[in-house]
Amino acid sequence: MSKVPEYGKRNVNIEMLRIISMIFIILGHAMLYGIDAGNISGSLYYIYSFLRIISIPFLNVYVIISGYFLVNSGFKIKKIFLFWIQTFFYSLALYLLISLLTGTQISIKTLLYSSLPISGNRYWFSRVYFGMYILSPFFSVFLKAMTKRQYKLFLWIITSLFCLWRMIIPFATTLNSEGGNSIIWFFTLYAYAGYLRLHFNRNFNYKKLFLLFCASQLVTYIGYLFINFLSNSIGLAGKGSSIITEYTSITVLASSLLIFLTALNMDQIKSKKIQNAIYYFSNSSYSVYLIHENPDVRGLLWSNTLYMLNPYLTMGISLIFSPLLYILCMLIDKISWKPIYNILNKIQWMPVQKKIDNIMENQVNLQTYKHD
Repeated sequence: MSKVPEYGKRNVNIEMLRIISMIFIILGHAMLYGIDAGNISGSLYYIYSFLRIISIPFLNVYVIISGYFLVNSGFKIKKIFLFWIQTFFYSLALYLLISLLTGTQISIKTLLYSSLPISGNRYWFSRVYFGMYILSPFFSVFLKAMTKRQYKLFLWIITSLFCLWRMIIPFATTLNSEGGNSIIWFFTLYAYAGYLRLHFNRNFNYKKLFLLFCASQLVTYIGYLFINFLSNSIGLAGKGSSIITEYTSITVLASSLLIFLTALNMDQIKSKKIQNAIYYFSNSSYSVYLIHENPDVRGLLWSNTLYMLNPYLTMGISLIFSPLLYILCMLIDKISWKPIYNILNKIQWMPVQKKIDNIMENQVNLQTYKHD
C-alpha cells in the first residue's frame, strides 16, 4: 500500500483517477447532450440510464481529489491567478474561434460574458470551484481545529443537512445545495476529503473497496429505475427520480468516496514511463473540461454529431469517443495554453504570498484550543 503523499508530491494513482474522472464526466455529457432522453424507450432506456448514472459520482471525485490536497496546502495566490487566467483564456478564445468558423456575428453581450467566464457563469463548475478555493484555507483551519470525534459529528450533521434531508423530503429547499451545483456541496466534499487526509486509516483491501463501489453504483441504478417506475405509476411522469442520481445523493456520495479510497489503497504503479505518461495526461484534465464543456463548443460537439445518429450507435460511439475526446482536448491544451502557462508561471508573487502565509500561520494557532 502506498504512503499518503505530502503536498507538492504527486500520487500516480490519484492522477490516474483524475484522468478517469474527466473521461466519465465527458461520457455523462455525451449522454446528457447527445441523446434526446424523451424519445427513447425499452432496452435503450435502461442502457442510457446506466451509462448516465455510472458517470455521475466522478464530478464529486474530482472535487474530493482537490480537497484532499488543499486541506494541507494553504492558499496560493499564484494558483488562483492561473486558474482564472486559464478559464478566461479558453472561454474567450473558443468563443472567438467558433464565431469565426461558423460565421456567427460577435455580440458585445456575449463577448463580455466570455471575458468574464466565472462571473458570467459560463462554467458552473469553475464558478463554484473558484469560490471554494478562495475560502479553502479558512475552512481548513476550521477542520483542523476539531478533534477526530468532533470531526465525525460534523460530517454526520452536514451529511444529514445537505444529503439525507433532500432525499427524505424531496421538496425541501431550506438548506438547498442545488443538487450538488453549489459551494455548500463542494465544501461538504471538501470536509470528507479533509477527514480522509487528516484522520482516516487506509488499511483496506482495494479490491473489496472497488466491489463496494460497484455495489453502490448498482444501488443507485436500481433505485433510480424503481423511483422512476413508481413515479410514472402514480401519474407524476418520472418526477422525483433524480433525488437518487444527484451529486448529493447518499449512494452517489458513497460511490465517490469508495472509488477514491480504492485509488488510495492500491499499490502505486512502479514503471516510470507509465507514471510520466499519467502525469502528462492529468496535467491537462481541467483544460479538457474547459474545452469540451465550453458553451460554444458544446453546441457543435453534441448537437451536430452524436445527436443525429441512431441512439444505440450514439451510446457505442460515446464509450470510445470519450477517451478520444480527452486526448484531443489534451493535445489542444499542450499547443495552446501550456506555452502561456509556462510564461505566466514565472511571475513571482512572494511579497503577497508571504503576507497571506503570515496571516494564516496566526490562524493555525486556533488548533491549540482543541479539546477531546
